[in-house]
Amino acid sequence: MLQGFDDWYNFGRWTTNTLSHAVHADTYLRDISPLTQILAALIMVAASIILLYVVRGNKKLTILDSVCVLPLGLFPYFLCCFSYKYDSPYMALSVLVSILPLAFRKKKEPFYCLAVFIGTLLMCTTYQASAGIIPMLVVFTAFLDWKNGEKAKKVLRYCLFSALAYIVAMLVFLLIIPHGGNSYVDEKVSFSALSIKHIVENYVTYFTTFKSDYLIKWFAVIAVISVMFFIRNVMETKRNKICTLIVSGVVYSVILLLSFGTFPLLDEPFLMPRGMYGLCTFVALICLGSTPAISKTDKKLCAKKVTQAVSWIGIVTLSWMCIVFSCTYGNALAAQKSYDEFRISEVATELAELPTLNDEETTNIQIIGTVGYAAGIKNIPGDNVLLRLVPPPFGGENGWSYIKLLSYYGLPNLQYKDELLKEDYSKWEIAHENCYHKIYTSGDKVIVELKEGQ
Repeated sequence: MLQGFDDWYNFGRWTTNTLSHAVHADTYLRDISPLTQILAALIMVAASIILLYVVRGNKKLTILDSVCVLPLGLFPYFLCCFSYKYDSPYMALSVLVSILPLAFRKKKEPFYCLAVFIGTLLMCTTYQASAGIIPMLVVFTAFLDWKNGEKAKKVLRYCLFSALAYIVAMLVFLLIIPHGGNSYVDEKVSFSALSIKHIVENYVTYFTTFKSDYLIKWFAVIAVISVMFFIRNVMETKRNKICTLIVSGVVYSVILLLSFGTFPLLDEPFLMPRGMYGLCTFVALICLGSTPAISKTDKKLCAKKVTQAVSWIGIVTLSWMCIVFSCTYGNALAAQKSYDEFRISEVATELAELPTLNDEETTNIQIIGTVGYAAGIKNIPGDNVLLRLVPPPFGGENGWSYIKLLSYYGLPNLQYKDELLKEDYSKWEIAHENCYHKIYTSGDKVIVELKEGQ
């Protein structure tokens, strides 16, 4: 809000840049939240409805069916996207345009391929973390077709045409569409270092992070749903049951790997939660694939009813956990914002009394340490993902918090200077010290040493 600029073109997100001007009704981007979050939520609702259509087809949908797709937008990783005041609608849009092309998969091949091409290009120019969604859906729907008796040749043709349209769109994005070239992702790309070993190491890092982010209860519920996914496929298949079980395992593994999109190809894995929300789509697909269809004339009616009951218990439990977590996350953001603002105001008050700030000369400042997380957040036992979702606290390398200190408190002639860290400030004058921070000064230089709250 302070500067109102758009800089998404630096990441090749030209669709985001263009749409942001329309959403904000200006080239200067004001803070219009919660409108952006409302738009993001509506877009995710549309994406969920289309995902149901892609997987379920024209079958009559129930309220329980809609519960299956709740993880698409409420599984913790995507919650991070909702909290972005400016980016959230376009992050959600990247999910929608990745799902929408699959709604045309039964149409003529040229039309479908064009839909995949356009959808992939729109995804790349909105938010590239959704890069794995189209391949995931193609593999998943191809498996459903094969399981239901579709000819293998036709299924393979569908996969090949989908892959061709997707790859062509990705190449157009990489080779033709301009990029800034100095984004944090560009800095991690070096195809000369690409190897199978490197990709495997990146995947190991992703799965290790995923494992450390959540308590065992999340994995236990997902495991139950996953078992039901395999059971349903074996019970309903028109193919050999052993073959179906094996193919189900391959499909499950492939869509899990694809959920990370193209990020495993980077020199270093991008581990921010907003880069891992492909797992939300994976969870939603497994939920959709674990609920058996029941007919009154079915010879295995009793067995299917049992598996359906177990599936729905797991899905409803997981969805409720997502809802509870989303409420916790919202309150955690509010608590951290309040705590950060209090600590920033304490620093600003003390800095305002320094004689050097009242001179006309510029004063250079550097902050060491952070204020840490609010007590209410630190005291919550369990999921590490909550701390990863909450923005970094004031101080340290959090450049955004510097902007708030330097711009919102009326401190004159003050600028951030990273080079001060290279100096030995231990013998500087201590201008102020309390239980929150210590302020060192030397001429036109100031270093604030923050203390974490207890």
